[in-house]
Amino acid sequence: MFNFTSSETKALLFTVTVLMVSGAYQLISPRKSLLPSIDYSKSDSVFRRLSSKKNQADSLEINKLKQKFNNTNTDKKGKKFYTKPRKKEQLSLSSININTATEMELQKLPGIGPTMSKRIIEYRNRIGKFNKINDLINVKGIGKKTLDKLKPYLIIN
Repeated sequence: MFNFTSSETKALLFTVTVLMVSGAYQLISPRKSLLPSIDYSKSDSVFRRLSSKKNQADSLEINKLKQKFNNTNTDKKGKKFYTKPRKKEQLSLSSININTATEMELQKLPGIGPTMSKRIIEYRNRIGKFNKINDLINVKGIGKKTLDKLKPYLIIN
């Protein structure tokens, strides 16, 4: 039926044998993945919630879901941990006295984080009370633009 030469027959038998052995090995051996398994269920649920919204203009709900998703993390071992989001409170005008404010109160100001609030307090302790709001420009890291953002929220007593 097939007229193969002896070398072609040997090559064909070798190929069939290799395929059968590798197929048997695949059936017998346990499945091991070289990549770590990743749980996408959390992001999938957020995607489903966002996709099922008929009105995408509901930005508050979307932002809440994004914030919830972004603040819950998983370490390498799969343990979940929560990182507290930094919320900037709505400040009223002239609400913070820079001569008496604590680090946490200063961090509520726009553009002021933990490092900058420490610098302000260190400057206040080293030099003394601020005589005017413009004296903040002497604190390292506060320039004219930052000072302009802060002025509406600050008072001096």
